[in-house]
Amino acid sequence: VRIIKVPGLWDGWDMAACSSQQALYITSWHTRHIHRVGRDNAVTSWTIPHQPYGLSVDSSSCSVIVTYWYNSSIQEFSDTGRPSPLIQLNISFPHDSVRLSDGHYVVSHGKGEGGVVLINGSGHVLQSDSGYTESRSSRLVNPFSLAVSEAGFILVTDWDNKRVVLLDPTLHYIRDLLSRDHGLDRPISVALDEGRGLLYVGEYN
Repeated sequence: VRIIKVPGLWDGWDMAACSSQQALYITSWHTRHIHRVGRDNAVTSWTIPHQPYGLSVDSSSCSVIVTYWYNSSIQEFSDTGRPSPLIQLNISFPHDSVRLSDGHYVVSHGKGEGGVVLINGSGHVLQSDSGYTESRSSRLVNPFSLAVSEAGFILVTDWDNKRVVLLDPTLHYIRDLLSRDHGLDRPISVALDEGRGLLYVGEYN
């Protein structure tokens, strides 16, 4: 077990990593900060304008993508904290966002019943999964974290339905990867390590 001390981290909310920079990024909810832990555990931090929700990292550029739930927007930062303009979304209660190779974003959203949408760089919805899945004929309920494979397949944690759902690149349902039948209970985060063939799922009780 390795313990990393992060000065100023009070209420860590989400985290993501960039392997090429060997950096870990952690959001702090109440203090509205992003903390970057680099090589040799060197820590730098920068302030963000709103309370953060989801956090992801674009692997090609190591840019950091933050989702603002209350503000219904997303924002990118460089590896050193240089901000890009806010992208205002025309959806409510976004939870997490991941930038795709074509520059579009996949976003999970909803307070209660929700779904997954594809948006462009202006925040406009290009495509929606409509929230329905075929496995239980029910909507995604509080879909939180997202992970996207190299082939563009999307994994989303469906918190209230206690499952991890797999969608194809066009946001169509394929199947439940994990569910309450596997002992899953309120999954809130997901990370995919394709190199090792591993899927990590965090739960919140």
